[in-house]
Amino acid sequence: MDYDHNLYKLAQEKFVFSGHGFWSVGNNFVTTNKVEAIQEANRRNLHIEWNFNQDILDKVDWFQEPQVDLYELYKQRALQIREKFDYLVLLFSGGSDSVCILKTFLENNIPLEEIHTTGWLDKHVDMNHVHNAEMQFSKTGMPLVKEAQSKGYNFVFYNFYEDFKHANENINEEWFLNADNRLCIDDPVKEPWWTGKPWQHLIDKGVNVGLIVGYEKPRVFIKDGYFTIGFLDNNPNNVYRRMYQRNVWTGIKQEWFFRSPDMPQLIQKSIHMIANYYLDLYKDRLEILPLVLTHTAGFNTDNYYKIINDVLYDRYWNSKEAFNLGKPNGNLFGPKWEFMHEHYKESNYYKTLVGARNELFRDIGSKWINSTNDLGGNWSKMYPFKRFDIK
Repeated sequence: MDYDHNLYKLAQEKFVFSGHGFWSVGNNFVTTNKVEAIQEANRRNLHIEWNFNQDILDKVDWFQEPQVDLYELYKQRALQIREKFDYLVLLFSGGSDSVCILKTFLENNIPLEEIHTTGWLDKHVDMNHVHNAEMQFSKTGMPLVKEAQSKGYNFVFYNFYEDFKHANENINEEWFLNADNRLCIDDPVKEPWWTGKPWQHLIDKGVNVGLIVGYEKPRVFIKDGYFTIGFLDNNPNNVYRRMYQRNVWTGIKQEWFFRSPDMPQLIQKSIHMIANYYLDLYKDRLEILPLVLTHTAGFNTDNYYKIINDVLYDRYWNSKEAFNLGKPNGNLFGPKWEFMHEHYKESNYYKTLVGARNELFRDIGSKWINSTNDLGGNWSKMYPFKRFDIK
């Protein structure tokens, strides 16, 4: 994929956060809405491209591993973000990424205005419910939050059930026309939160508010004889990317901690550590490593991320002691939201989303749907960074 200066210029004019990526169709259409990109591609009989910071990443010498400690880079990244905002919020789930970030701030005495955790609590779902989105936090994150509170950090819990009550009365099928690539049952409930509802009173006063998102560890694979890095478009902002359009932007700002063009050295260091770890792990059977780090549907995502959690967060995280509900799997319900099927199947919210999703998929066509019954992912430009040789 060649860098197209005009496309990036168009995106920068149209969107607040073009650095979070955008889709393009042809040489004159850009959007932060994947469904919109697919519909445009269908109209013009073209394909879509996922554009992720080529203007910056094309200039990186990916074959060079930064000679600096990874935890020093975490510290530098935390300080870099801290300097940008008056009011800094860490979105904290208790998973490996947000635990690493919080421990980085605590270890280096870098202040946060708020540690913010979300979940769902109602008459059906409590803290101990096996599918509660809050359960992962309570099992793995609460001890760390208590440590942070003892040092003066503020903790806030946000209950999505309150937003569900409003969404259940007001949701309509038009909502899905603005949806993107992770069409999960929780997306409309989360939209007010993602677009800044808990902090809008600060933004209205001119306070520069930033949300730190623990996104995302790099995906490394072996392709054409090289360890390679690419950036997939299935990020946690998905449907909320419409808020990036300048005409609807509320003023809330997001900072991806790990996958940011503001510090490509952090990505560089991480991918070389991952490659070196796998080379050592499979040193006696290198011939099968391309099958392990494959760029196909056969890639074992869960196993890969469990391994690299311990590679990249070894001081802060131990997968053997961790509890994880799992990530959204694309079939309308992520593991954290199965209770919606159990308790809210007859709600207007549930019926509307299921019906609209089915209608949307019929409209755009089956070629865009993957094996998990979701929109298929699109990769950015690929960057080889280390030769893979079987000796």
